[in-house]
Amino acid sequence: MSFIQKASVKLWNQVAMSDSGQYQTAVEASTQVGSNFYGYVWISSDYGNTWTSKYTYKSWTYLAMSSSGQYQLITDDSQLSVSNDYGNTWTQKVTDLFSEVSMSSSGQYQLSAAYGSYIWVSSDYGNTWNYKSTKMNWQYSTMSSSGQYQTAVEDTNVNNTGYIWVSSDYGNTWNQKASLLDWYIVACSNSGQYQTALEDTDLLSNGLWVSNDYGNTWTLKESQNWNYITMSGSGQYQIAPVYGSNISYISTDYGNTWVSTVQNYWEAVLFSTTGQTQVALCTSVDFTVEAVQVSYDFGNTWSTQNFLSPPSSCALSPDGNFITIAGYPDYIYVHASTNTIPWIYKNGQWNIVTHSFKRIGGQWVSAKNCQELISGAWQ
Repeated sequence: MSFIQKASVKLWNQVAMSDSGQYQTAVEASTQVGSNFYGYVWISSDYGNTWTSKYTYKSWTYLAMSSSGQYQLITDDSQLSVSNDYGNTWTQKVTDLFSEVSMSSSGQYQLSAAYGSYIWVSSDYGNTWNYKSTKMNWQYSTMSSSGQYQTAVEDTNVNNTGYIWVSSDYGNTWNQKASLLDWYIVACSNSGQYQTALEDTDLLSNGLWVSNDYGNTWTLKESQNWNYITMSGSGQYQIAPVYGSNISYISTDYGNTWVSTVQNYWEAVLFSTTGQTQVALCTSVDFTVEAVQVSYDFGNTWSTQNFLSPPSSCALSPDGNFITIAGYPDYIYVHASTNTIPWIYKNGQWNIVTHSFKRIGGQWVSAKNCQELISGAWQ
C-alpha cells in the first residue's frame, strides 16, 4: 500500500463521504482552549484532492451525510447544524446534548438522540426538528436507509439500565423493546430488518443481542466485554471486537451464529454494502504498531499499512471503491480502487500531487477520537 499525503496533522473527529466518493466532509477539534478542543468543518468535492474550511469554530463531534452528499448534519456538545448544499453553508437548528446523528439515504429523514434529553427527528431534510420522546439518557441511535425504521438505546433507570426503543413510522412514534439493561450501542442494516445491540451491564460479561424483525424481538447470542458492533449494509456480515483484546467475534449469517477469531486489536471495522470490502483500524498485539487492514475478499485475507499514530477514523463508500482514513493525530488518506479519478491515477501510475494546505479535519463512522487529514491512494 502507498498513500498520497494531502494535509498537515490535526486532531480529526469524524469523516464521511457520499456514495460516489466525490463529496467528503471532515470535522476536527485541534485547538485547545482551557479543557476544551475546537476546530472547523472541512469539505472536499473532488474525491479528497483539495479541502476547504467551512462553518464556525466549535468542538465538532458527530457527522452524517446523505448518499448524494448534498444533505449533511453535524453536532458539537451543545448544538445541531445542517447543510443542504454539500457542506458549503450551514444553519444551526437545535441546542441540546447530542450523542449521535444519522440520516436516511435521501437525506429527508434525520435523527439525533440527546443524552439526558430527547430524541430529535426531522422529516424535511433537516429544515425543521421535533422531539419525539420523554427525557432519557440516550446513548446511541441509528436508522435504515429509507428512514422508516429507527432505533435508539438508553440507560436512564437505576444502575444505568434502560431499554431499546424502535420506530417503524419514520420516527413519529416510538415503542419500548428488549430487556432492562445498560444498552450503549446498536447497529442496523440498510433495510432495518437486521439489528444488533450491545449492553454494558456487567464489567466482564455483557450481552450481544440480535433482532431479525426490525427491532421488535431480541435474542442473546454471545457474552463478552464488547468494544463496539458494526455490520455490512445487507446485515449478513457483522463484527464485534472484544474490548482490550485481540479477539473479535464474526457473523456471516445475519447475526445468527458467531465465531471468535484472533486478529490485531481492532478499534473499528467498516464494511461495503455486500461485505466484500472490509476496513479495520487496529493496533498490534504488543501495542507498538498502529495500522489499517483492508480485505477485498469478505475478510478472508488482509493487507496491512502501518502508521505512526492511531488511525482512528474512517469512511468507506458502499461499493468499496473509496476509503478515507484519518489519524490521531495524523493526516487523512484516501484510497481509490478505480482509475477514473485523474488526480489519483494517471497514465497507469499513482500521481503524487503536491499542494499547499491549511490544516483540515475528519472522523469516522465511527471513531470518537480526534484526527487529521491526508488524501492518498492504496495500491
